[in-house]
Amino acid sequence: MTIATRSAVVSFTFCLLAACGGGSDGTPPPVTSFDGTWAVCRNDGGSDFREIFTIAGTSGSIGQLDYATTDSTCDGDTTSDLSVPVTAVYGAQVSAGLGAGSVMATRVDVTLPLIPPETFYTLIYRDAAASPDAIHLGDDSGAYDGSTAALRPIALQTLARALQAPPVPGDLTGEWRYCPAAGDGDIVTINGATGAFDARKYSGTCAAGTVVEQVTGTFTLAAPVYASLGATTVTAFAVNLAVTTPAPGGSMFTTIWVDAEASPRRLYHGDDTLHAGIDGSTASARPRVLSPTAYLKQ
Repeated sequence: MTIATRSAVVSFTFCLLAACGGGSDGTPPPVTSFDGTWAVCRNDGGSDFREIFTIAGTSGSIGQLDYATTDSTCDGDTTSDLSVPVTAVYGAQVSAGLGAGSVMATRVDVTLPLIPPETFYTLIYRDAAASPDAIHLGDDSGAYDGSTAALRPIALQTLARALQAPPVPGDLTGEWRYCPAAGDGDIVTINGATGAFDARKYSGTCAAGTVVEQVTGTFTLAAPVYASLGATTVTAFAVNLAVTTPAPGGSMFTTIWVDAEASPRRLYHGDDTLHAGIDGSTASARPRVLSPTAYLKQ
């Protein structure tokens, strides 16, 4: 990693922890108390960006998705994304200011795996009374900037990162149909328990047409990802496909989102025709924009 790259990564991470912008010790909560994906859409005077904190015990990542919008909606297609792995060491609880009051926050030292490693000393607090739950980080916009343990923030940012509901694998199970009254159709059958899928394309309607293409195989789910559907950003499945038929098979990488609130439920998949190079052939070429075509749950 070059000095310039290292500087950019440190600056990016520090900006997230600081929101760009003491007390008596107590027994720390379990390290799993903060597990989950936490996000907030922000705008600091330019384009929108979404901060994403993924925490799993003492490891996780800090990410940022940039958007073309400028109204703090983070809607539409993303223009870039960046993710940095981190590790965390949790300490004792301390009283910290939050708005006009105070809460018991947890000391946490966040380290980036650089050479040499960079550590930021901050606070974290989970607001279980919020809906959904939210976390607040130490406010290091002043003298207590988190650059050393002695300069750990003594107050919390009022900015809340909300807990993101993960997609439910069982929501994928079933038969999904895109079957226009007149025109070619598709039927996809997914078994979320076994990881098997069967996709059939019809020449003509689903009821009277002929199967002209059939793809079968298995799939695994990677970590949830943000994806765009029209002007909306959703938390979707990152799906890795292992195709067995037609021969010789191969691998495909896509994104799937199930609208569980619609009736009947609707399934959307990544559009691998929209952007050059984002064709699903590799994990890095996984489409993050969903096709508007909806497959209806039967």
